[in-house]
Amino acid sequence: MNGRRDRRIWCLDRSGTFWETEVPLYNDDEFKRNFRVSRSTLVERLHEDLVRQYTHFRDPISVPKRIAVALYSLGSSAEYRTIANLFGIGESTVGQILLEFCHLIKEVFEPQFINFYPPTEDKIIEMRCGFEVV
Repeated sequence: MNGRRDRRIWCLDRSGTFWETEVPLYNDDEFKRNFRVSRSTLVERLHEDLVRQYTHFRDPISVPKRIAVALYSLGSSAEYRTIANLFGIGESTVGQILLEFCHLIKEVFEPQFINFYPPTEDKIIEMRCGFEVV
């Protein structure tokens, strides 16, 4: 153990064997089946916004791990407790990561993929016509 962990007597030491030992062994298909995206899809785009500082209290959760926690949460029916155990983090941390990730996805990708909101009157008419039976 490093010196930092020795000082964290107030923090529960958790095992993240799923993320640390199993996931690195996944081939691309297994990774996509579990996380619904390829390994590098979001890391490059969101890295700057998700990176955290090192502190005297603990090391930050890495960006790939933060994204994996959020994607696993969104892509499964698992409870926060289960996800926390898989990744070796706290339940409340899972919730924080998920909320932060969803807000960031909206902020980063909304202009690119949802650039017609709020719709204009012409756009509403066009969408409505798409549902009419011919």
